[in-house]
Amino acid sequence: MAKQPLGITVGEGGVGVYEHESGIETFQTDTPYLLTDGVSLAAPLLVHFVDGPVFFDSYGNPQAAIPVRVTTPPVDGITWDNNTPWDGGTFWS
Repeated sequence: MAKQPLGITVGEGGVGVYEHESGIETFQTDTPYLLTDGVSLAAPLLVHFVDGPVFFDSYGNPQAAIPVRVTTPPVDGITWDNNTPWDGGTFWS
């Protein structure tokens, strides 16, 4: 069974990632997204794009980056209306 694509959002800090065709399948989103179980919401992982598998942090220390393949969001995803309460992990309807 294929793994579900990981939602990512680009921002300051976060995990270093670089684009690679064999990387983890991801899609960009700024909102929670519905998992394939049809019930659970997941927060996007905060990432920043780097040039390769190794990059240097602001202190000059080498860090490992994760290869990702950015795709389009799944068609079955939810539309977040910004009026639904969400506490970062639990969805109450």
